[in-house]
Amino acid sequence: METDWLPRLQALTEFQEREYQSRSLIANLPDEVQALPFWREFVSGSLAGKLSLPFYSLHKPKKNENCFYMGCGPSFLTDPWAEWGANFYGLDLSTTLARAVRARAPQLNGKLFKSLDQGYPHDLERYSIGQFDTVIAGGFSAYVPQDYNERVLREVKRILKPGGLLLWEGVDPESSWFEDWSIGQMYRGLEVNDTLIADWRTLFDSFGKVQKQESGELFTWWLVQRS
Repeated sequence: METDWLPRLQALTEFQEREYQSRSLIANLPDEVQALPFWREFVSGSLAGKLSLPFYSLHKPKKNENCFYMGCGPSFLTDPWAEWGANFYGLDLSTTLARAVRARAPQLNGKLFKSLDQGYPHDLERYSIGQFDTVIAGGFSAYVPQDYNERVLREVKRILKPGGLLLWEGVDPESSWFEDWSIGQMYRGLEVNDTLIADWRTLFDSFGKVQKQESGELFTWWLVQRS
C-alpha cells in the first residue's frame, strides 16, 4: 500500500516546506481559484479562527504529562505549554520548521521542551510502548488515504498509555467550504481525504471511546480515550 500514500506524504512535505520558507498562503493559485468565495474570505481574514478550533478547546494538557504532538508546527512557541506545565514531544513533516523550533524552544522553556523530530506520522518506532499520556494529531489526516490514517492510529495506540487521550483532527467533507478549499489544495498538488464524520467515529471504535467532538467551519477535532 506504500505506493498509494507515500507520494501524497511527499507532496504534503514539499508543500509545507515551501509555505514555511515563503510565508505565502495562496501563492501560485490561479486567479480563478483565488476568486472562489472560500479564498476571498480566507485572504480577507474573516475566516481566521473559524475553520478549526485549537486542540486545547477539547482538552488542555496537564502538568507533568508527557504529550506528543504529531504535525505540531510551531505549537511549542505559540501555545501556552508553560502555563500547562506539560512535557512536549513533537513530530513534524517540515525540516525547516523542526530546525527553527529546536533552535528557539530550549531558550523559551528548556525543562518542558523534550524534542521535536522531523518525520512521517506513522514513523513512531523511536518512541516507547505507553510512553505518552496524551497524543495530538493534526495537519495531515486530510491529505492521506484512510488506510494510512488507520496505520497511524495503530502506531499511536502502541505509544499511548491505556486510558490515555488522543486528540485527532480531520476535515469535514460536508462543510460548505469543502469544495472551494479542496480545489485550492488540488492546485497546490495535494489530494484530499473526503472521509465522512460518521466514518471517522466508526474508525475510532477500534481505538477506544470518543469522549468529545467539536467542529469549526471546515475541520473537526475528536477526543478519544484509548481502550
